[in-house]
Amino acid sequence: LVQMCQRAPLIAGSSFGNRIVRLSDTLVAKYGMGVWSEEARNQEYAYAHVNKSILYIPKVLRYFEDISQGSRVGYLIMEYVSGTPLDAMDTNPHAMMAVANAIKHLSRIPVPRFQGPGPVGQGAARGYLWPEEGVFFNSFEDMQGWMNTRLAVVSKERLDLNAHRFTMRHMDLVRRNIILMADSSICFLDWAFAGFYPELFEI
Repeated sequence: LVQMCQRAPLIAGSSFGNRIVRLSDTLVAKYGMGVWSEEARNQEYAYAHVNKSILYIPKVLRYFEDISQGSRVGYLIMEYVSGTPLDAMDTNPHAMMAVANAIKHLSRIPVPRFQGPGPVGQGAARGYLWPEEGVFFNSFEDMQGWMNTRLAVVSKERLDLNAHRFTMRHMDLVRRNIILMADSSICFLDWAFAGFYPELFEI
């Protein structure tokens, strides 16, 4: 499977980072040193809990890691979803409303028992708010303290996140990660930065 991924045609990414390749008419693989098990868990959990007529998520078939070349490389095998990325089309009012509804719907899926801030099942929080290597939080208070410690360098203001509902957030909703499907439904791609966070993290 590793060799199959390495030979498959590239559809996104680059040879210097994570790559997305087409394995067949129905399957793609995302692989690279920046592909982690947290992404697979986020995607699997969201897939299992959303209404697919409101938000479609590619089904995960398998996640594994390979260290045969000396470095850890994550491989995420998933369903190929056909459609038009929003960055390849003009502004579409219907699509914008559908995206807003999808974000709202995602925020209402159940929070797993004992879930803290970060990806489903815990693990390293990754993305634009966090260090490149990721950061682990044991509790909501732990995350708030981490953020306020860094905020103190530039401001006397402090964050109080307790009033904000704890919900699932995608955390990387750029236009290339949003697909308008043929039936006018919405699909979110790339769940690497997703997790459970205060709702204001993604509005």
